[in-house]
Amino acid sequence: MKIKFFSVFFASSFSLLFAQEVQEFDTILKIENLEFHPKEIRVYKDFSTSTGLELFRMYYDENDKINTEFYYTVAGKTESGKIKIRVRNKKLNSFKNPEYIWLELIYSKIIHLPDFDEIRYKLTPKPEIILNEEGELVTVKIRPAMFLDGEIYFVQIKNDGIIKSLEYPSPESYLGKFPDMDELIIFNDFLNIIKEEFKIFKK
Repeated sequence: MKIKFFSVFFASSFSLLFAQEVQEFDTILKIENLEFHPKEIRVYKDFSTSTGLELFRMYYDENDKINTEFYYTVAGKTESGKIKIRVRNKKLNSFKNPEYIWLELIYSKIIHLPDFDEIRYKLTPKPEIILNEEGELVTVKIRPAMFLDGEIYFVQIKNDGIIKSLEYPSPESYLGKFPDMDELIIFNDFLNIIKEEFKIFKK
């Protein structure tokens, strides 16, 4: 019973923190009142080490037509030298049928993916057990891999009544370190569809 309570508490805490982060992003991008459609994908890329923020948005509108948009921030300076953040947005196009791309994204298994915090244990090496000089067995904990490139992706998906929220920090860097981890492969495959079809989220 305690385990169930902890699981529910953890999920609720994540949902609350995720919602707060996304709300802050929407405020920066000036899209607080932008409707989230019943069939929509949003992918935020937060450059946490700088003022950069990007948003990929793909959705079916009221006429059952697919729209694809890209929002991003541009940092500049005022005459007094203060940093000023401007927001830009544009329509995205691809050579492929947009319905095909939508299905590629939805069926990439992203809907079934756990959040990064749920797989973090896989990134932590097993402690080493050694015999010290006194003849005692001791454990030596090895630090998990950490990447500080400052890129964090937040994914929100609504599709046919299914709602999914995910947060993955530095997924490309982690995949380079753990190339066989299924969750990282799936998340990066999802991102690569967007990158290749719409030429965004490039480093």
